[in-house]
Amino acid sequence: MLHRLSRLRGCHIHAVDGEIGHVDDVLVDERTFAVQYLVVDTSNLTKRQREIFDYVKTYAREHGYPPTVRDMPNHARPEGESDER
Repeated sequence: MLHRLSRLRGCHIHAVDGEIGHVDDVLVDERTFAVQYLVVDTSNLTKRQREIFDYVKTYAREHGYPPTVRDMPNHARPEGESDER
């Protein structure tokens, strides 16, 4: 089934703590036409969301994959969640 990718632009992206941005662009595999990446405008993140987002980006760049919740320092974890289990 084919769809217009332009319909994705502007769609809101949500995380567990609220909206984190909207789709700004779509990157497609030229061979399969499968959507590979969504480019998300995150310019309206709160300060806390920006700190967590920056940490995840840095971690993923350094390790080649995003962090798990256990990999994240306590200050970047969702409120009320700790390492104690």
